[in-house]
Amino acid sequence: MALVTGGNHGDEYEGQLIARRLFARLEPADLPGTLIVMRR
Repeated sequence: MALVTGGNHGDEYEGQLIARRLFARLEPADLPGTLIVMRR
């Protein structure tokens, strides 16, 4: 299992962008377990 989080600090939103890009690039077959992506 893996947890990826991305949040804000002021006007810095890079963490959310990286979490979204990772989610978009992964295929379910690439993961042997569970991936949880949280954007805030």
